[in-house]
Amino acid sequence: MIDLEDLRKRPDVYAKAAKDKRIAIDVTAFLKLDEKRKTLLPEVEAMRKTQNDASKKIPSLKGAEKDAMLAEMKKISEALKKSDNELKEVEEQWKAQQYMLPAIPLPTVPVGKDDTENVENRKVG
Repeated sequence: MIDLEDLRKRPDVYAKAAKDKRIAIDVTAFLKLDEKRKTLLPEVEAMRKTQNDASKKIPSLKGAEKDAMLAEMKKISEALKKSDNELKEVEEQWKAQQYMLPAIPLPTVPVGKDDTENVENRKVG
């Protein structure tokens, strides 16, 4: 698996590795998706925490306070559902692209234009 911190620091190296290995992935687009995911995740978790805290608090409330809290929880629930769906969609795209990211080859590895130009340095097994 690719070290995401390293990818964020050196996206140009990974873009070159993808180009050299003829892998069609836009590293910049992946990083934008990663930023969106990093923004959405804490938002969704905060809404879930608020919802859980309110669920524990509601049984002890009475009358108007309880009604106000229930109305607020309904709004939070709707916002959570929307944000959670968006997060799931972003994570699906993020995972699909993450698996396409190439490992960085060693500098000594020759780059061929296609499979016929690849040089076999050694054979193991």
